Amino acid sequence: MNASAETPRLLSSDLEPHPMLHRLIHGALMECWREALLAHPTLATDVALPIESDIHWMGRVGQGAGWLALPADYLTLVTLRMNDWHRPATIITAGSDAHHRQQSHVAAVRGNPWRPVAVVEPSAFGHRLTFYTSQGGDSAALAEALYLPTPHVEHCLHGEEWVRMPRLLYHDIVAHTALRTIEILQQ
Repeated sequence: MNASAETPRLLSSDLEPHPMLHRLIHGALMECWREALLAHPTLATDVALPIESDIHWMGRVGQGAGWLALPADYLTLVTLRMNDWHRPATIITAGSDAHHRQQSHVAAVRGNPWRPVAVVEPSAFGHRLTFYTSQGGDSAALAEALYLPTPHVEHCLHGEEWVRMPRLLYHDIVAHTALRTIEILQQ
């Protein structure tokens, strides 16, 4: 089996006479895929997508904190780095991490270019990524911002289904999906 990033016809048309089995395998695949991405996001950079959002500054442009709207298909953040930072940000998920609860309203405590922090938090329009602290002024910009999208099956023009899986997680996802399907069928 080819372990390339794109895997054709994972859900074969041989299952068409058995639509219930097709839905069962499809559901197990999506759940196992999602679990693998959340458990090992750094192994999935071959399917990571760039965040294409404008930076909204909380105060003066390029000074202090800012935020980005995350895409609707956002699952998890892989990396965030501004061009004036010395390393990528430590990523925190709002409400679920002790570090987030420790964040102060004093800008110096939240982060700096040597120790940047990014917090993923819910908002009225989905998720938002707030980052602390930039000092680049008008030249401050995203150097790198990657996220993993929610797993989904892509449909081609010819009716074929394609799944874009991370190359390094491919075998784990397929094996986990097979085990999950067997467990469900035995119930």
